[in-house]
Amino acid sequence: MLGTKVANIGKNALGLTAVGLATLASACGGGGGTDAGSSSTDAFVVSGEDASGGYACPIPESLGGCVDTSTQEDGSGTPDFACRGTQTAPTPGESISISFRLTVFGMDGQVARRTRVQFFADNDITDTCTAPACQEFETGMDGTFSPVMANAGGWYAYRVFQNTTGGTLATQYTDSVQYNELTPAAGGSSIDGNAVSFATLNLIPASLGLEREPGTTILAGRVQDCDGTDVGGAFVRAFRADGSEILDAGELSSIGPHYRFFRRIGTDSNPSNEQLYTNYEGLYAAMNIPASDELVRVETWGRVAGDTAPSLLGCEAVRTLADGVTIINVQPLRSDYEAGHPCARYL
Repeated sequence: MLGTKVANIGKNALGLTAVGLATLASACGGGGGTDAGSSSTDAFVVSGEDASGGYACPIPESLGGCVDTSTQEDGSGTPDFACRGTQTAPTPGESISISFRLTVFGMDGQVARRTRVQFFADNDITDTCTAPACQEFETGMDGTFSPVMANAGGWYAYRVFQNTTGGTLATQYTDSVQYNELTPAAGGSSIDGNAVSFATLNLIPASLGLEREPGTTILAGRVQDCDGTDVGGAFVRAFRADGSEILDAGELSSIGPHYRFFRRIGTDSNPSNEQLYTNYEGLYAAMNIPASDELVRVETWGRVAGDTAPSLLGCEAVRTLADGVTIINVQPLRSDYEAGHPCARYL
């Protein structure tokens, strides 16, 4: 039934689909284990138009090898990556007043009541919440708070803090952060945020035969092109601040990091052990990712038509929370990363 709900969540719901299922798939209690990516190497540095060297297709020919990235359910569409390397974040406009509603993923319209939220109008989640860049509030009994001050047409981010005051796992929420959400163009509008309940985290603990490692985090979202269209045929990679890659622990291990992509069968969209790259919905989820006080670099890769190897498609850097969820839709590589941003290496 959750798969059906997932299928009905709109694109702008951020692919909490990924959180709602893949997150959950990793949610059963697990033992320690070690991080499989502790000694892996960093991604190469892109030089000019060269964005394909240094990363061989990760899928063996016996399993079909890598496919060209595509759009549309039948794979007939060609994604637009013309903006790759030149795209910029949307330019924020004047400060506007909006209303924020915190809904609970997969709970049929349930709202998250009396839950602490930090809203970052500049899309930069920091340890401290200082006005005017950040506003902290608690949602009311209807799950909403107003007024929230945001920058018209710009990206915002927010953090939902763990809330264990509810009487059931369905009304208790884990820590989560979400980035790159688009603010409405005019004041008086309402936006929705997402809270992830512990019931959701425990819903499908063994659907992938994986164990959730305490203290780790989950990354989830979509791979998208210049038009914001979901992209199939793509991969996701994550890197620590020191440049080492967080590698998949492999199919023989139920613990350690695991990257999964979604397969849609009928009306159900679920993470699959057999889906080797994103399908047309662009959904990914990475579980048991080591949480860090430093930014984690999230990269998307895929073979663009005419290329012989996967190339770097997009790059973002995010906060991670122990036992939490980080949600980020990754669009094409930008040209406006600020100095010191982990993705500025590619400029």
